[in-house]
Amino acid sequence: MQTFKRYVFGFFIIIVMVFTAMILNNKEIIVPEMAALTVGTLVYQNSNWIYDPVRVCIAPSLSAVAGFMVNQFQIIYVAKILLVLILVLILLKFIKSVLAPSFATGLLPIIIDSHELDFIWIVFILTFILAILVWLQNKYKDSNIPSIMNFNGIGAFLLISIIWIILVIIFNKPHMAAIPPILVVFYEVIQKDKYEFSTLWRQILALWLSASLGMIIHNLIASWMIVLLISLPLVFVFLKMLNIKLPASYAFPLLALVLPRDMFVILPISSLLAATYFLGSVWLYKNIFIK
Repeated sequence: MQTFKRYVFGFFIIIVMVFTAMILNNKEIIVPEMAALTVGTLVYQNSNWIYDPVRVCIAPSLSAVAGFMVNQFQIIYVAKILLVLILVLILLKFIKSVLAPSFATGLLPIIIDSHELDFIWIVFILTFILAILVWLQNKYKDSNIPSIMNFNGIGAFLLISIIWIILVIIFNKPHMAAIPPILVVFYEVIQKDKYEFSTLWRQILALWLSASLGMIIHNLIASWMIVLLISLPLVFVFLKMLNIKLPASYAFPLLALVLPRDMFVILPISSLLAATYFLGSVWLYKNIFIK
C-alpha cells in the first residue's frame, strides 16, 4: 500500500508539470527526465540517487546549464552531443554523483534547440522541489555513498558513445546521436559489476515499448494530459510484467511530446537500435572483453 501511494504521488508531480506546460502553452516546461527522476527517487528510492538530496538538485541543474551553453556554440549537432557527454561525465566525477538523469537534462537543450533561460530555471525549480521531497522521505539516511565511475568505465562509456556517433554520421542520421532515456540506462548499467543477458533483453524491450507507446498515443491523441494519463499507467504495467525497475522508461511518453518532428517519427526504431547497440555493447564489455 505504501508503494502504491508513492506511485500516485510521483505521477501527480509529473501531471502537475505537464498541466502547467499546457496552461502556459510552453513545451520547454516539460522536462521528460523528471518522470525518471521522480520515479527513481520517490517511488523506487534508488539508494545511488538519493544518498544526498542536495545532489538531486545540483547534478541535473548544472548539467542543464552545461547543455544550454553548449547549444549556443556554432558547431555541428553531433559535436554538441559529444561535448555535453564529456562535460556531464566530468561534472558527475567532480561532485561525486552517479545521478544518471543528469545526462538527459544536459542533452535536452540541444535536442529541443533551447535558447531561452526558462529551461534552466524550470529544471532547477523541479529538481529543487524533488530534493526537498527526498529529504522529507528520510530514506537517504539509509543509503551508502555510491562508487563513482572509474577511469576504465569512463573510457568505455566514451568509446562506445563515439563509435555510435560515427555510425549515425555515416548513415546520415545525426538526430539519432542521443536519445536521453537510453543514455541514462547506458550510464547506469556500465557501472554495474555484473550485467546479465536476462536483464539486457528485458531492458531493451522495456525501452522500445515505452518509446513506441509514447509515439503511438501522441499520434492518436492531441491532448498532452490524456497522453500522459494513458501512457504512464501502461508503462507501469509492462514494467511489472517484465519484472524490472527502469525509471528511464517513464521519460519516453513525455519525450514524445517535446521531440522535433524528424526525431519523433523514427522514435521507436531509433530507440530499438540505440538500446540494442549501447546496452549490447555493455554486455559484451562486461561478459566477454573484461573476462
